[in-house]
Amino acid sequence: MSRQSQWTVGATAMAVASLVLASVMVAVPAVAQEQRMRAYREELETRVEKKLDDFRKDALRRDLEERRTSSAQAELGQAGNDDVAQLQAPFPSVVNVYDSNDGNGQDVEIRLTMPIDMFMEFAPIAALEAAAVTHKFPVIYIFLREETTDRVARIAFRDAEPIAGRYLAGDKNAVKEMKDALIWH
Repeated sequence: MSRQSQWTVGATAMAVASLVLASVMVAVPAVAQEQRMRAYREELETRVEKKLDDFRKDALRRDLEERRTSSAQAELGQAGNDDVAQLQAPFPSVVNVYDSNDGNGQDVEIRLTMPIDMFMEFAPIAALEAAAVTHKFPVIYIFLREETTDRVARIAFRDAEPIAGRYLAGDKNAVKEMKDALIWH
């Protein structure tokens, strides 16, 4: 084999090795980022499910107490029984993390199926939980969607994060502050 042929083979091998190395260098951070987003989503799903279960049980307890003290309990009829049955069933939720259309980062979406009045009450808690979960990637918006009515609330993550810090510290006004900060569509 001539020197020129050897040089061509060596240059081709170097080019292929460089391409493989560049591909690995691009893929590794992307895989790591995907793992960070998956860990965030799983942590948020767990926290939202726990808060939803506590919220549902508290609403059921309050509803039953109101029914016991109500003198019009006999007039409630079937509609009242349907309300109790609805509160006894778990509220489904889904958490998604996807590329944001509004910035360089991710959006977080929490989809809930529950009565709209309860969703309006629970949405600030879900937003606080989303902002409180530790993450290592940029988050642009937090979206909260009630599935049956398609009612949506959103808040910029940078606005939610300081409120979530106070929420984690036990500030009782944080939920009200988040409720006021949510933008409804």
